[in-house]
Amino acid sequence: MLKPLFGPTYFQSELVTIRNRFSHFNMLQGTPQKVDLTCEVNQARQLMAYDRKLKNAISQSIIEMLAREGLKLTWTTNRDHRLQFEKVESEQIMHLNNKTLKETLHSDAYCEMVKNLFTPAETGEQAS
Repeated sequence: MLKPLFGPTYFQSELVTIRNRFSHFNMLQGTPQKVDLTCEVNQARQLMAYDRKLKNAISQSIIEMLAREGLKLTWTTNRDHRLQFEKVESEQIMHLNNKTLKETLHSDAYCEMVKNLFTPAETGEQAS
């Protein structure tokens, strides 16, 4: 059997592992664990690292998808250009063109549930 002399081979590369997790939905199989969508978005951005526009389009599409549902998602970036969850809040609608009559579209409990999808797993749980 041939052995590689240096560097990871194609089948051992981290990008292939990330791609296989996405294509086979491996993050949803096995033992139940908390899903961290920020981590999953960061991994998808890592797959698209060869093109900055594609890399940025991934996070922007998630933000736009949640905006269609009436939620504002905010991420910040760290030194390594990885996304970190900042906050999620409900959009407010104005009634009868009166700026003082505003109503939030979603409850605080719903926003908290969405927030839990984008925050890392706590100590003791495995992050995907």
